[in-house]
Amino acid sequence: MGTTRTDYAADFEVPDLLQQDLTTTLTCPVIRDAARASVTSGTITIYRRDRTKFVDAGDVVVTTPTLPSYEVTSAALSDEEVEAGWEAEWTLVISGETHVFQNEVQVVLRAPHPPISDHMLTDRYTKLGRALAGTGETSFQRWIDLAWVGLQRWLISLGNRPALIVRSYELIELHTAWSMWIIFDDNAHLADPEGQWEARRKSWFDHLEHLKGTTSFTYDSDDDGDPDIERRASQPVTWIGSPGPIGGHAFTYDPDPWGYP
Repeated sequence: MGTTRTDYAADFEVPDLLQQDLTTTLTCPVIRDAARASVTSGTITIYRRDRTKFVDAGDVVVTTPTLPSYEVTSAALSDEEVEAGWEAEWTLVISGETHVFQNEVQVVLRAPHPPISDHMLTDRYTKLGRALAGTGETSFQRWIDLAWVGLQRWLISLGNRPALIVRSYELIELHTAWSMWIIFDDNAHLADPEGQWEARRKSWFDHLEHLKGTTSFTYDSDDDGDPDIERRASQPVTWIGSPGPIGGHAFTYDPDPWGYP
């Protein structure tokens, strides 16, 4: 009779980014039963896009029993190409079993950062503090972070790399709408006798869907540090017939209309 192997999930939310001029610590959080698994030891191999090895079975550091990590220095990256398509392969020993996890790695000139903070949300809706009642939270950071991950995944699903968006402020409206929708949706259980909470949830969702189809941004498509001349639309546009308002019809295609984890 065979033995039963335990399955674990690696908590990778988006591709790992190695900013060329910074030392970066990669981590591999491993989850089972809503808790971090205890990792005994492990190695990491990092492959370049052409499958040559940038790191070959480097020993990971387990600073706590639950979070293996590996440091990549800026000096090691100085002669590397700025490109996507790298891969980190973690080989970890957990409870006597060996498990392998992979995540995409991108070498970038600049790593993106969330463009909004709490005050941008409360400035838009002063009564928003009501959403914190009974949640145990002291800020809206958890929802802002969730929206940021969802926004990045949605951009990636449409062929956009967040690290190549030059000006983060161009995503402020999109990130704000995403955060507000999540906040109102997550707190829909609050007493709302006049239906204002539900109305705002729907209003922000509709606004988010509108922004998904209309947002454009300054983009560095060849990752050389110089922005493209043309702005890039967040969603691709397919023309049926000749391009233009007379010769054809434009349709947008969104393979992940929610974009929310």
